[in-house]
Amino acid sequence: MGEEASKPASAPTGAVFLSYASQDAEAAERICDGLRAAGIEVWFDRSELRGGDAWDRSIRKQIRCALFVPIISKQHDVLSHGFYFFRRYREAAAAATEAINLDPGYTEAYGDRGFAEYGSGDFERARSSCAATPDFWFNQWCLAVVYDKLGRHAEADAELAKLQAAYGDAEAYPYATIYAQWGNTPKALEWLEIAMRLRDSGLVYLKRIRSWIPCARSCALKQ
Repeated sequence: MGEEASKPASAPTGAVFLSYASQDAEAAERICDGLRAAGIEVWFDRSELRGGDAWDRSIRKQIRCALFVPIISKQHDVLSHGFYFFRRYREAAAAATEAINLDPGYTEAYGDRGFAEYGSGDFERARSSCAATPDFWFNQWCLAVVYDKLGRHAEADAELAKLQAAYGDAEAYPYATIYAQWGNTPKALEWLEIAMRLRDSGLVYLKRIRSWIPCARSCALKQ
């Protein structure tokens, strides 16, 4: 009996091995349920690994006999970021779209796709993507710049006001980029200085996407 319980769970040859990051567990479970409902064999570690299993050995064995290993949304979104920083905006938008297709509830990916479309100059597609999940702070940031480009200035002001009401000075770097994209250099520099004083984590992106704050050169940045 004890010997039987200690044997690693196994999947039938040709089964789908479902790999996912911990933050994507719920999305992975939905994919697992959908595949099983379609009559496809799935090896899913949340249900297949038991206490006492040799986890690493068991997982490696299932990968060897798996038909394929799906990639969950977060990996596509990370790929989208990489393309974005290299200004490969179409590819960034495509990667974010894949993340959304895998997990429609992954709100950040809509903003990532929106910013990628913004970078490529397609402001209407950018608006459509960011407006799909408008209550998420990242997408409000996106909408604040996109609405301005579309000439919808009152709506751009409203999105910035939402961010400031919710976060105060804590999102100083996004405010600086918004004002810079609006062409308001004094306000952009004012918020950039606040971001520096508060050591806003967003400043790590300043070198990579300096075009977002062209006026930054006139500020004594030693990032």
